[in-house]
Amino acid sequence: MKIRLFILLALSFAFFGCQTQSVKVPKLPEWKQSTDSQIYGIGDIYEGLAQYAPGAHLVAPADAYFTKIPHAFAEELTRWTWEFLTATGIKYTAESFDCDDFAEAFALAINVSAARAGVEAQPLGFRIFVDQTHEFGGVGAGGSTAKHALNVVYTDRGPYVIEPQPSRAPRMKPLSEYRNLIWEVRIGG
Repeated sequence: MKIRLFILLALSFAFFGCQTQSVKVPKLPEWKQSTDSQIYGIGDIYEGLAQYAPGAHLVAPADAYFTKIPHAFAEELTRWTWEFLTATGIKYTAESFDCDDFAEAFALAINVSAARAGVEAQPLGFRIFVDQTHEFGGVGAGGSTAKHALNVVYTDRGPYVIEPQPSRAPRMKPLSEYRNLIWEVRIGG
């Protein structure tokens, strides 16, 4: 809970940008209207995920209606997270702020931007948990026992996997090209 409060506070500074004597926090990107305005139900979500995460444990939210994320916004938010985390000095710290916390922060940023834009359906941004057997987005392969958390966004161009930790490596690619085994999906952030 304290991590979520910290993230929310940090994101609130990012809404408008924030400058102190030592840190300038970049402004959170604004939600852009998707070219696909269709509203989806939970059954649609389960069906769409089945091809990418067969056998994965799906954690469903209380939300009933979902909307795709504008692709341009997803790209902008992926760049923004690197700038935001670099500016605030937030780095990977084993257990206290590790991969699942970065994934939660990214999902929360999506929801905050959507809420500010008046989007009434839950954005299709998920946290996924994988066996990190293949390198992706600057996070190396750790073998069959290495667990990792990152994000998936369903955009108006299809589903993409995003590595939310700050890295200069490519961090966004089509989910169809992602090779690590997805064993859990937390729908809606």
